[in-house]
Amino acid sequence: MSNDPSVPPTSPDSEWKISTRAVSHGRPAPDPGAPVNESITLSSTFHAGGTLDYGRVGNPTWTALESTLADLESTQSALCFASGVAAISAVLDLVPVGGVVVAPAHPYSGTRGLLNERQSAGRFTVREYQPSPTTDISAELQGADLLWIETPSNPLLEISDIAGLSQQAHAAGALVAIDATFITPYIAQPINFGVDLVVHSVTKFLAGHSDGIMGSVATNSDELATRLHTIRTLGGAIVGPFEAFLALRGIRTLGVRMDRSIANAQTIAERLLTLPVVEKVRYPGLS
Repeated sequence: MSNDPSVPPTSPDSEWKISTRAVSHGRPAPDPGAPVNESITLSSTFHAGGTLDYGRVGNPTWTALESTLADLESTQSALCFASGVAAISAVLDLVPVGGVVVAPAHPYSGTRGLLNERQSAGRFTVREYQPSPTTDISAELQGADLLWIETPSNPLLEISDIAGLSQQAHAAGALVAIDATFITPYIAQPINFGVDLVVHSVTKFLAGHSDGIMGSVATNSDELATRLHTIRTLGGAIVGPFEAFLALRGIRTLGVRMDRSIANAQTIAERLLTLPVVEKVRYPGLS
């Protein structure tokens, strides 16, 4: 851990709370007269001899955002993608041809579309499970390559036991990926519950301003990070530097926005319960 008080401690040994890390990480070195925000780097090419050579491979504005996401998720690395669906697609590309993906029965529509399309094309087989806090999917996981978790799910807000499902998947030799868009690292870091890959639609709560489309994948595995980077580079599913700047700006207020979002949702859910025309309210905050 750095002894420089201007440098945010690195997860998982961070002594700073998540909101402080969201505000502080991914900024330029605090040299006298230096800007406090990462600049928008608009360049397709870079001079030879450095770590970057072409804009499809990397960008300094991405680097600031990715290091911030990795810190918030308590992972070794994070990669940004052109959209949440692009991030999901990249993770599914890790599954070998003829493999097996175990996924919830009612995932996000973009995830469902990708699963259906690739299963129809013979890319892999999909086995479904019904999420619940006590789900036993050991049978579905036999011979599986990847377990996909989504909790709370979009839009049904179904809840899954992240740690329990991860243990079952690893016992069967499968990787575990989670769409953590709805919980965000402000609420929990799924990597601490045994997940291998943490996926976000950065578009939603992380960026938070409805002014950019983006996705991300965070992991502690150097091998998986390298494979995902290759998939992104060859597929071209990169994020623009301006969108990366906007997402980083949005993350600064993640804690404040999530607190208000949760409080508002709780109020709305409780009021809906009092309406005779409402048959059922789905919200995890209700007892």
